Amino acid sequence: MRLAELVQTGRAECEFQQSIVVEPDSRQPGAFRVSFQRKTYRMVPEETSTGAVRLYDADAGVAWLQIPMKSMLMNTRAGQRMVDACTSPTQRMVQAEAQAAERMRPAGQLATPVLLVDPATAAAQAAAAPGQAASEPIAAGAAGGDASATPAQAPAVAVDTANPAAVSTAATQPAAAPASPAASSALSGDVAAVPDKPSEAPPRN
Repeated sequence: MRLAELVQTGRAECEFQQSIVVEPDSRQPGAFRVSFQRKTYRMVPEETSTGAVRLYDADAGVAWLQIPMKSMLMNTRAGQRMVDACTSPTQRMVQAEAQAAERMRPAGQLATPVLLVDPATAAAQAAAAPGQAASEPIAAGAAGGDASATPAQAPAVAVDTANPAAVSTAATQPAAAPASPAASSALSGDVAAVPDKPSEAPPRN
């Protein structure tokens, strides 16, 4: 009964102007009747490892999957979605709140930035230190004082989890090569570091 309390009942509007009706089964407490295209499936809630709400009709092999922002009806035997993007009034409210929060967020600010390690860099780090996790931030080596752990140009990618399409990349530039002693001294005004022009010998009589 705990899982049954999480099921959103009523009419859900789906893609392509289709709809699904989910209602409690009066003949079996805790079960539901899911109606789609003149067919009705008798489903019972099942535990999931992802937190999604799942109703399943074992005889038909059809499942109703409900997540916070949408639901879908799936033929598990064929591995195909029968209809997708179904939303109940509660799910449409969640979508509206998410869109409002997105509009309030300052432009250019990521909701939940996540650092990703460049694949080539991760492979190099794994080869150099077999016991080190490849998913560690690139800057971890530099923070510990090991300059060799930070590649010369490793892109740091920030992903906005609220908007996965918004991705920004900032590549760390390689450190400039140190200037030669002579050039450094000349720039600092140390004329002693610049050799004088040899004096010409006096003409002979």
